[in-house]
Amino acid sequence: MIREIQARSRRRTPRGMLLGVCLGCLLGGPARAQETPPVVEATTIATAGPAGVAYDSAGNLYVVLRDDHRVLKVDTAGLVTTVAGTGEQGFGGDGGAATSALLDSPAGIAVDGSGNLFVADSHNQRVREISGGTITTVAGTGVAGFGGDGGGATAAVLDLPVAVSVDGAGNVYIADSGNHRIRKVSGGVIATVAGDGEQTFSGDGGLATAAGLDSPGGVVADTVVAGRVYISDTHNQRVRMVGVDGMISTVAGNGVGGSADGTGTVAELTRPLGLGIGTTGTVYVADSGNNKIRAIGATVTTVAGDGEQGFAGDTGSVVAAVLDSPRAVAAGANGSFALADTHNQRTRVVAGGAINTVAGIAPASTEGIVLEGVVSSVYGNGSVTANFSNGGKSATGMATLLDGGTSVGTVAWAANQASFSLAGLNAGLHALAVSYAGDASNAATASGLYLVTTTQAEQRVAFTQPVTPIVYAPGLTVALSATSSVGLPVTYTVASGPATVTGSTLAITGGGTVVVTAQAGNTDYAMAKANRTIVVSQATPAVAWAAPADVVYGTALGAGQLNASSAVPGSFTYSPNAGAVPGGGAQTLSVTFTPNDAASYVSVTQTVRLTVRQAMPTVTFPAPPYAIVGTSLSAVAFNPSAVGVTGAALNGTFAYTFAAGALVAAGPQVISATFTPNDLVDYAVTTASVTLSGTALGLASLSPAMASLGDAAKTVVLTGAGFASDASVLVNNAAVKTTFGNNGSLMAVIPAAAFTTVQTLQISVYDPTQKQTSGLLPFAVKAPGVSYTVSAPTTSDPGTQPTVTLTLTNPYPVEVDGVFTLSFTPSGNGVDDPAIQFASGGRTMKFTVGAGQTVAPNVMLQTGTVSGVIAIGLTLNAGGADVTPAGTAPTSITVPSVVPSVTAVAVARSGRTLTVTANGFSNTREVTQAAFHFLPVAGQQIQTPDVTLDVTSLFAGWYGSADSDAYGSSFLYTQVFTLDEDASVVGTVDVTLTNGVGTSGSGSSQ
Repeated sequence: MIREIQARSRRRTPRGMLLGVCLGCLLGGPARAQETPPVVEATTIATAGPAGVAYDSAGNLYVVLRDDHRVLKVDTAGLVTTVAGTGEQGFGGDGGAATSALLDSPAGIAVDGSGNLFVADSHNQRVREISGGTITTVAGTGVAGFGGDGGGATAAVLDLPVAVSVDGAGNVYIADSGNHRIRKVSGGVIATVAGDGEQTFSGDGGLATAAGLDSPGGVVADTVVAGRVYISDTHNQRVRMVGVDGMISTVAGNGVGGSADGTGTVAELTRPLGLGIGTTGTVYVADSGNNKIRAIGATVTTVAGDGEQGFAGDTGSVVAAVLDSPRAVAAGANGSFALADTHNQRTRVVAGGAINTVAGIAPASTEGIVLEGVVSSVYGNGSVTANFSNGGKSATGMATLLDGGTSVGTVAWAANQASFSLAGLNAGLHALAVSYAGDASNAATASGLYLVTTTQAEQRVAFTQPVTPIVYAPGLTVALSATSSVGLPVTYTVASGPATVTGSTLAITGGGTVVVTAQAGNTDYAMAKANRTIVVSQATPAVAWAAPADVVYGTALGAGQLNASSAVPGSFTYSPNAGAVPGGGAQTLSVTFTPNDAASYVSVTQTVRLTVRQAMPTVTFPAPPYAIVGTSLSAVAFNPSAVGVTGAALNGTFAYTFAAGALVAAGPQVISATFTPNDLVDYAVTTASVTLSGTALGLASLSPAMASLGDAAKTVVLTGAGFASDASVLVNNAAVKTTFGNNGSLMAVIPAAAFTTVQTLQISVYDPTQKQTSGLLPFAVKAPGVSYTVSAPTTSDPGTQPTVTLTLTNPYPVEVDGVFTLSFTPSGNGVDDPAIQFASGGRTMKFTVGAGQTVAPNVMLQTGTVSGVIAIGLTLNAGGADVTPAGTAPTSITVPSVVPSVTAVAVARSGRTLTVTANGFSNTREVTQAAFHFLPVAGQQIQTPDVTLDVTSLFAGWYGSADSDAYGSSFLYTQVFTLDEDASVVGTVDVTLTNGVGTSGSGSSQ
């Protein structure tokens, strides 16, 4: 019967749709207008297996359909949309639109403070988040099992997650029923907060993580105490609490299935599942096995369901209603709550003691109320009529018109009709319903929702034109006056221009054009506006500038003169500007004041007079560096100068006080000079004086007073007295480059050419003006020390030519001339061998080491033929001075005593006479034995081939004669043999000689 009435109402009023039960009424909040309201009513669709419910902060209800694999949103007008899932069972869609994603048996839902949804996608072993219409996984991998605590939640393993909750800090709690645990995701990291994974009951009074749970089917975070969590320990027939300290306890149920109300563990629960919690901390339990909703406060009470399994009671008493296996509950506003009446395939709401279906097919009834009337009206107009029917019975008493759950009027039933005026409804979309408390013949009932749009009424604003134009002044205000045609309050705003408005007072903040808008309107009356324009003219600012005190010429203009002021902010431009130096006499200064607020003020120009007095020139009269006693004062180089205030030289003339022909006197003498500037307008005549001291020319010291051979040109500082600026320094009476320092100091450059010879230079100062020359001071040119090494063999055999090399340790700055000198000391009875000399001849060898060089040319000498010691003496000279280091010892080469040396053997044959001649030397100057070995010519024989002779006396006679001294130890030894046969049989003769050292090698005739 009711469905036919509703259908008729829709045809007659296409926008005034009856939506079954008024969700807004049951939630206790106003119905919200929709810009594009959905056209599907939640009570007209089938909902398969509602398993989870949750409210957002706006009062919208979200329903999880386990068997339809979707998430629905029922708004406050009772209209339904799908927010996640396609209805197809499976997994997919992460990162995309939630409405295109696949779910598998979703069983729980929660909403955080930002409106994000969290869904326990139970058979996908995941918890998923819907944010901004996009779905993602926040916990679980899709594989059933346990693991991942302490790590990322998306890498953790869950087992049949059936419920989810979010606390105020954004932490997500999961009833991980197959793992018999409660898990928590915080900051993307997952951890267990209750349950040790064993399917049992244990642990009350201890740590929750060590407690035993059995298939927990619900979880909710406390709204009163942050960090406290309630758990439906489903198969343990209990609701348990985990405190902030992590300890677990039972708050309802005793482990024995039953339905008794009572306190704490006295109460009985049967298979408790979903939990909800109100703002005051009341915990609601979906007591599925008892077909009830229980509330846990000071005691455990039944708040919905009579315990029978079935469906009944919509629009009636909540405790008399019949439920079938409710799985979830969510607390709403004002003590209301929603429940998932799972096996009745409905979502129902309890409010004001009555229960109604808000999603799922509404129950049929023979009793009902249908609203009809306007669907749109202007504010203050319109009406609707409620029609009651109940099998011919008449309604008595009062009908109540509800707008979003709030009573807006009561009317007595008359002939089963009640007409209501809509004049009091504000503009907007209204979800209306009529409720009836019933009477003796009729049960309490209510109509479905009836949508009516109230539009704003029109009105006008009259705005009185203020006075215009006006001249700007600080603090200027204008009173505004405007009225609404319907008496609404009028507000004012500044549309443009320099002004602000407070109430009806306009404060002018600058010059220009101000446009003010007067407007009135509210939710019921359309906004009406009127504009008025006020022209604000520029004001003339006052400028204060007193005539400044006199200044002296050269004073730069500054704050003492350029000090105009104004109460109006702005900038001052002066002429002349700051830093300028005005000329002498009376000057005119001007200033232009430019206000910062050029729109409100005009610029102003003002002048003052300034007197500039003459300045005194600065005269510098330095004392002449010296003055020679007896010199004419007119010849003294006085050099006064005058500068002005800028430091620049002034043109003018100087007049001196001394008389013509005056001379420089000994001691101090005051000389005055009067300066008369050419510019007598800006400067006055000035006199200055200087003390002149007569001095005599004298040279006191040199620094340095010495140089070394080979030095570069050297600058020498001369100190003394009476030096003139044109004085010259003389070195050995020759002028050198001179620089004047002052009358007591000169600098001279002595050229490098003066440092090539060791000598003492004589330095003096010459004054060409006075034709005077100072006394002399010596300047020494000295030779630096020389160090060297001489390389020569310590021993060399007679008849050899050893090499001698000189090497300087460091390069010398000038050429070094050297002389090697040989001497010989013979050993034993030796003599001074004249053959001991340099290879080039003689016993003296000169050489030169170039400037900056270290090695002298190699020198070779001959060791002669006498044993002994050859001494090589050395002298060095540089710059004309002997630079040989003191104590230098000669270099020695020892010629050792050796065996005789036979250098040549000759044979002469005549008949039986054989003459053998041997040349050689014996550096010991003695030979004791001669041995001859005769070899025959081919084909001949010699009977006596070897002859040895004692030749001691023979050689002693030679070496003892003075004639031998000229030959050292050289000899020509002739031995005559008379043979028994012709000497021609002798072919070759070998000769060996012996001295005190040993026997020589063999010398052979040819």
